[in-house]
Amino acid sequence: MGNRMRCSLLCEDVEQERFFRPILERVFGTRVNVEARKPAGGAPFVMAQLPRLVKGIRQRHQEAAGLIVVVDGDTLGLAARINEINGYLARAGMEGLRNVDKVAVCVPCRNIETWCLWFCNVRPLNEIDDFKSRWRKEAHKTREAADAWFAPTAPAEVDAEKNTLPALSAARAEINRVLKLV
Repeated sequence: MGNRMRCSLLCEDVEQERFFRPILERVFGTRVNVEARKPAGGAPFVMAQLPRLVKGIRQRHQEAAGLIVVVDGDTLGLAARINEINGYLARAGMEGLRNVDKVAVCVPCRNIETWCLWFCNVRPLNEIDDFKSRWRKEAHKTREAADAWFAPTAPAEVDAEKNTLPALSAARAEINRVLKLV
């Protein structure tokens, strides 16, 4: 960890930023630049910014710079949200996301509150139901949830995460993939 890579975070809202900023600062060993947004920019904000930011990362492919995109899966889910992202890029005349891009797409399904609850050991959970109201009771634990990203995980817990919240496992893999490109 601590690669000193420049990292930008493009996310929908403050709750996503509160969760991801400390994770990314620890992973990338640097301060994270958060793209300016309204307090609750939502998926449309993320999609509107995406082509410009992906183009910038691709143009600076030799630099140690990455982009982390966080957009809730909402009722779409992970695969449909990724397809939507690639559609936005195509409409902008760009190729869809590639494994060689220093762009990690994290799609909390259904929303970031589900992941926060998972990291605070509040169960049962799934990627379909909306757990925002349940998280409001625990929201003071956002930093604790982010710190738990790095906690040693027993094999049974890794399997439980993959089976229960596959989008979370995919996000971890995406961030690790971008780190290896530096």
